[in-house]
Amino acid sequence: GGKSIDCISDERGQDEAYVRAAGTSENQSWKISSGGAGFPRWAGSSNELCYVNRENKVVLATLRFKDNAFEVVSTQPLFTAPVFLASFDLSPDGKTIVLNRSLETQKSVPLTMMDHWDEAVKKE
Repeated sequence: GGKSIDCISDERGQDEAYVRAAGTSENQSWKISSGGAGFPRWAGSSNELCYVNRENKVVLATLRFKDNAFEVVSTQPLFTAPVFLASFDLSPDGKTIVLNRSLETQKSVPLTMMDHWDEAVKKE
């Protein structure tokens, strides 16, 4: 096949990895992962895609482009991703993986808890 594009979509309620052949319509895509995926990256060859699954494992999917469609030949968990993984990338030859980690979890806005909120609303 020709060049391919990887993407993440949550159109079915959960993020999954999809691919489509470059130059085809966006509606023609093939689901590669099952059970959740993030950070899809092409490995060294044009028939291998890495992604992080919901169990936080980096998975290598071997693909085949046949009869104008992609099919998953096999998936292989490689290793558990480190805590606070922000992203990762692979070298062009597919032999080296570079991991980008956050130094700390993202800080969120403090939560305010109100007891008896319904009474406060009634007073106004």
